[in-house]
Amino acid sequence: MVTVSGLIYNLGLVVGPWFEGQLAQCLLGILNGNETFAAMAALCAGYLIAIAVVQGSRFIKRLYVRKFANNINRSMKQVLYANLVRKGKVELEQAGTGTLMTKAISDVDACAEGMRKFTTEIFDTGIALLAYAVMLLGYDWRLALLCLVFAPISYYIAEQMKTLVQRTGAANKESTGRLSAATLDRVSGALTYRVYGCEPQRDAAYEACLQDYERTAVKAGLPVAAMPPLYKVQKGSKVLYAYDDKELAKCIKEAGKGYTLQRYKGLGEMNPEQLWATTMDPSQRKLMQVTIEDAALADRRITILMGDKVEPRRDYIIENADFNKPDNFELPEGQREGAK
Repeated sequence: MVTVSGLIYNLGLVVGPWFEGQLAQCLLGILNGNETFAAMAALCAGYLIAIAVVQGSRFIKRLYVRKFANNINRSMKQVLYANLVRKGKVELEQAGTGTLMTKAISDVDACAEGMRKFTTEIFDTGIALLAYAVMLLGYDWRLALLCLVFAPISYYIAEQMKTLVQRTGAANKESTGRLSAATLDRVSGALTYRVYGCEPQRDAAYEACLQDYERTAVKAGLPVAAMPPLYKVQKGSKVLYAYDDKELAKCIKEAGKGYTLQRYKGLGEMNPEQLWATTMDPSQRKLMQVTIEDAALADRRITILMGDKVEPRRDYIIENADFNKPDNFELPEGQREGAK
């Protein structure tokens, strides 16, 4: 099913440009009096049928590829979990239970996803490129050869980029395994560590594992954060939220005179309904990927602004804050008079 639907879909992609060329040629013929409206209608009907067949084949191919990957994923996890159950306690402790559990989950997911992508790329990249190459060769062999030069270059660049992604992903998986093992150890040995006075040392070790996991996750591009709004503009029952100053200007213009303005300094200022509507509702919220351009600078700023020591934070505020600056939301001229 995957093979047949994949071939129909990817070979059918070539039919679209052919129909579009024929439609343009037929329209020119109608304008010159050489073609009839019936010929145009027949081409349009054939074009619509071709599109329907291609998109239907695409849906069937994606459905069965996903089912294939999910079945492989389930079968491999069943085998790995069965092996874990059969292992003895000593063997599990030596190998690291957290690492084994992480491997059973993340490695199988990555393997199944790789199989799905490989199956998809065979058709969406290989067969589609081959079909377009044949079409271009039939149209103009010199243009076709020029276009084919870029394919190996793009694949080489993609391979170099994939190496970085795989390296950061592998580091994150190893860190996840260490964190899982540390979590299990902390839960199972909590009473023992407290009795023998080792709790502070174990807490420090766990925090180190947690920080390492967070660093590797950010480098792998995994964390995303829901971004709450900065402003709430309300006029009567109409409520608008703005996430930056540009959106604020648009919301004020849309609301008109007589609005009220509220600036959020944190999620604690929102009631549950506002928190859901702006930050937690999957259909409305804005997700931002967490990235770090300068890790050393980010670590220094977080340590100063959110660390346990008050003196560095006080010194930073004294050096960088402008206490003479008036607090009036810094709205542009012509917008402040609308607010109550």
